[in-house]
Amino acid sequence: IDPCIPDDWKEFSIKRMFRGSIYNISIYKRSQIRRVPEITCEGKKLENNLLPILKKGEVKVEVYI
Repeated sequence: IDPCIPDDWKEFSIKRMFRGSIYNISIYKRSQIRRVPEITCEGKKLENNLLPILKKGEVKVEVYI
């Protein structure tokens, strides 16, 4: 995940089907300063921007930029 969103957007959400699971991804903009995104998947902070493949139906992902 490496979001790039318009300046006037503060947040948005998307659902993405991948290998039998639905990833509910919410993107939140913290400030106008662009920095490395902070990503959590099922409440656990990820060390990079690659989502794990989870086989659990629905997966909650939050991205803070």
